[in-house]
Amino acid sequence: MRRRGRHRRRRSDDITLQITDTMSETSAPIYDEIYDECAAELGIEVESNHVAGSGLIATVLQQASSRTLPDVLMLDNPDVQQIAASGALSPLSDYGITGEGFPDGVVDAGTYEGELYGIAPIVNSIGLFYDATRSPRPASSPRPRGRSCAPPPPP
Repeated sequence: MRRRGRHRRRRSDDITLQITDTMSETSAPIYDEIYDECAAELGIEVESNHVAGSGLIATVLQQASSRTLPDVLMLDNPDVQQIAASGALSPLSDYGITGEGFPDGVVDAGTYEGELYGIAPIVNSIGLFYDATRSPRPASSPRPRGRSCAPPPPP
């Protein structure tokens, strides 16, 4: 789906920012609203292109070979290194962007050969709750690392 931002307040240089992402039909309208709000604040226009996740890599590689990549490309973490290795991405340091202030895991996910190519806009965390009486942990298994909100299993 390709769309233009609804907000038309423009600067004299008429900047249009092209964004390609993998937003689903349900989340695309939410992101379009965010894109539009940012565009209005900056006085630019945004064109968003939502590509199904399964087709994104093929689309990106085709765009890279034809030199038609968007200004902003949203990739899944595992794909950043593959696309960076192809030479299609430029390091964020070229734009004065560093990973300073971001958790190491976020920076590591967007880094290829020592250069930062992407920063995740969101990070998911998963909490696991279980009934220890129905699913006891074997005595030989190591204790989980990090924080846990679950009570320890019975001895």
